[in-house]
Amino acid sequence: MANRKKITLGNYPTLTLKNAHLKRDEAAHLVALGQSPAQKKQQEKVAGAEDASMADFAERFFKDIRSRDRKDVTMPRRYLEKDILPHIGRKPVRDITAEDVRSGRN
Repeated sequence: MANRKKITLGNYPTLTLKNAHLKRDEAAHLVALGQSPAQKKQQEKVAGAEDASMADFAERFFKDIRSRDRKDVTMPRRYLEKDILPHIGRKPVRDITAEDVRSGRN
């Protein structure tokens, strides 16, 4: 039996049924070509993160935890906006060092 993997195409109602069918067909096409849709999706996710600023990364993080883990992100968002973004918000994530984080403390 072939090694099967599952991928998430999107969340309803954000992803319409029509678009879900299109994404399913694209994934099936990749499989037919011998490629892994799950691996491609992961590579695309990582590729966008390389050049992201801390502020961009934080927005993506809040979007993910809001939809998965927490209903109320008020306190973490407050810490981010008050203590983190003013110091390293514009810096690319790949360039942030431990010293950057330590120097931002009050």
